[in-house]
Order: sequence, then C-alpha cells, then structure tokens
Amino acid sequence: MSQTSSFVKKLASNDKPTRDSALESLKNFLGSKKDLSLLDLKKIWKGLYFSMWYCDRSKAQERLAENLGKLYSETVSVSLFPQFVLAFFDIISIEWPNIDQWRVDKYYLLIRRILRHNFKF
Repeated sequence: MSQTSSFVKKLASNDKPTRDSALESLKNFLGSKKDLSLLDLKKIWKGLYFSMWYCDRSKAQERLAENLGKLYSETVSVSLFPQFVLAFFDIISIEWPNIDQWRVDKYYLLIRRILRHNFKF
C-alpha cells in the first residue's frame, strides 16, 4: 500500500522527469503484480489522472495517453485487467465534473486510447 502511495505522489508531480520515472516504475510494478485491491488501483489511476492533467503540449499528451493505454495491452496481467478497467472508469466518472474546457480534449484523447488498448487486450 505504501508503494502505491509513492507511485501516486510521483505520478501527480508537476515535474515531468519525476512523472516519467514514476510511469516506468509503475510499468514494472504492475507487470510483477497479479493481485491488487481495487482501492490501490483507484489510487494509481488518480495519480495517472493528474499526470495527464499536468501534461500540456499536444504531442506530449498523445504520447502519455498512448503509454497509459499500453498499460492495459502490454503490462497488466489477465487477473488484474478487469479491476484496472473498473478503477479507470471510476476515477474518470468522479473527476469528470472537475475537468475544465481547456482540458476536456486531452481526456477525450485518453479515453479513446484506453478503450483502444482495452480491445487489443
């Protein structure tokens, strides 16, 4: 649980190198885990949500959305997949009213990439 909290803090950092490093660590972490609680996965997705929030340039947003989508198709185990999907949609549903007009397009992009990689899985 404390490792999950550490990921969340680093993923939500406004410092790009910190976020990039945390995403790589998260890939390794998720690849090695077969079972995590829904609460832990929601915490991870909360950090990923804010990682997208702080991503400002369009090319960087596209790269990040693609990398987050690849967590589904390349990283997450079969046993963890349904909970990971549920955690994403729970966080997006909760946070959606807080997304302003300047950020909504990047979250549309994220949702499209997540769905595409869900179908690839």
